[in-house]
Parts: sequence; C-alpha cells; structure tokens
Amino acid sequence: MSHTTRLSLILPLLLAAAFVGSIQQVHAQAGNTTQPPAVTPAQTLDEKPAVGGYGLINPLRSNSIPQIIGQLVAWLGGLAGSLFFFYLLWGGVEWMTAGGSNDRVKSATKKIQAAIFGIAVVVFAYLAVATIIGFVPR
Repeated sequence: MSHTTRLSLILPLLLAAAFVGSIQQVHAQAGNTTQPPAVTPAQTLDEKPAVGGYGLINPLRSNSIPQIIGQLVAWLGGLAGSLFFFYLLWGGVEWMTAGGSNDRVKSATKKIQAAIFGIAVVVFAYLAVATIIGFVPR
C-alpha cells in the first residue's frame, strides 16, 4: 500500500477523532453553588427520594422509550452528517489534487457521489420513519 493511499485512509479518521474529541459539555452556574439543587434527581424521575434526598440518577436523561429513540436518532443523524461532510471533503480534495489523472478524478467523483447518495438515503429514511410514526395512533 502506497504512502498516499495510507494517508488518504488515515487522515479522515484522524480528523473525525479530533472533531469528536474536542466536543465538551459546558454548564453555567450562577450565584452560590454550595446550596443543594431545588429539584433533586430523584424528584425528576418521580420517585421517592432516598436517604439524603437523592435517588438513582437516570444516565440517559429520559423517562420513556420514545425519548431514548429520539436521542439515538439525533445522535446517529449527527454522525451521518459528519461522515457525509468528511467524505465529501475527501472527494473534493482528491479531485483538486488529481493533477489531470483520469483515474484519480474518477475515484474522487465516486467518493462525492457516494457521499451525496449516502446523505440522501439517511434523509429519506428519517422522513419515512417520521411519516410512519405520524400515522401511528398514540
């Protein structure tokens, strides 16, 4: 495997890892932070508070299966969008650096077409599921 091929396989993975690794969660706090919260985690789950007013904390932050599925779909949509962007970018860079080589232009065109086809499949699948869920009685 040539150096260029290895680099073209590893570079998108490194970029994706850097992007995912740079995401941080930030919480703002105002005023005196030594006071206990107004609502305890046990109260948010509609449970009786355990000793000290705290119960089990739900790590999914959801109380129902539809909420969990919605969070999963949102996460997968973000992942699909990121993959689409990086694969499209990879094809564009390959096309720009083809230097007139027909084989590299064809390879880049296939990458761009695959990225567009992939995001179209994801969008249409989401729309189909949302439409079906809209017709299901609650």
